[in-house]
Amino acid sequence: MICTDESHNREFFAPITAAFPRHVFLDEFIVGEFAREFLGLPFTDEQSLGFVCNIVMWDAREFSGTPGSTYSGMIHRHWYCRRRAQDARSDPPFRFINCGEAGKGGSEPGYFENGAFVECRKGDFSWTRTAIRRASETLSWYREWPESAIDCSSWSRKRGISTGVSTGQVCRMAGMRPSMITDVSRIIGCWPLRCLANST
Repeated sequence: MICTDESHNREFFAPITAAFPRHVFLDEFIVGEFAREFLGLPFTDEQSLGFVCNIVMWDAREFSGTPGSTYSGMIHRHWYCRRRAQDARSDPPFRFINCGEAGKGGSEPGYFENGAFVECRKGDFSWTRTAIRRASETLSWYREWPESAIDCSSWSRKRGISTGVSTGQVCRMAGMRPSMITDVSRIIGCWPLRCLANST
């Protein structure tokens, strides 16, 4: 299943479609097989089709997204939540089609292996344990993080953190200086708003 807004660009997808001859472009499948249902929605523009495709991907058995894509990030978040709801002990990795660097497609030992960024250092947060070669201020949106899908209060209790965590404490836990950011949300990425409200 290929989820893209560029299914018309057959040349770009030629290597993938050649490797997977039984591929399906999700947008074309929805419009072709479920046209009546789709046209029955209140809105049927390109954004609506993109949102429907996004929702379908939440139930994928496995999902590999594009680094730097907030669209992939939303799929990863909901996909991860559903995997965790099925088995709270599971911790499925967020997989990507590549490491996000031009000309580098496959694995890079110790950095990007089996479609996932490797956690290679210590830290309280997944983004401090992963050494993605990007500016630290871009990491909150560059990819989704497991912390975006966890129950914040139980996570905090497990680590002995009170619900009254200050911006400075969050910065120190994330390995950042408070002067590096102007907003707590840029440190902790896309945590649920209820967590932000309890943490600031």
